Amino acid sequence: MFKSILVCLDGSPMAEQIIPLVNDQAKHGDSKVILFHVLNQSNGSLLSSPLKSPATSGDITQRRVKALDYLEGVAALFRDNGIAVECQIVEGKPTESI
Repeated sequence: MFKSILVCLDGSPMAEQIIPLVNDQAKHGDSKVILFHVLNQSNGSLLSSPLKSPATSGDITQRRVKALDYLEGVAALFRDNGIAVECQIVEGKPTESI
């Protein structure tokens, strides 16, 4: 089927609804899953509520760590099912970065 499946996550429950479907697809298709998150630079905050934090001059590192922790938590669900998974975080505008 698919060699890789890109899963764009912003921390919202709506975005996370795709996880079970991707899990099933990746298991049956022997696909690698790429969990992708954009640190939204256009408004100084992360995209969505669970990861959202106010922008300060030195918080990009904290936001990156928070986002990576979130993605690694999701990645564990895939790894527990023997699925290869990679976490990627980029900075920028979501529509352009994806």
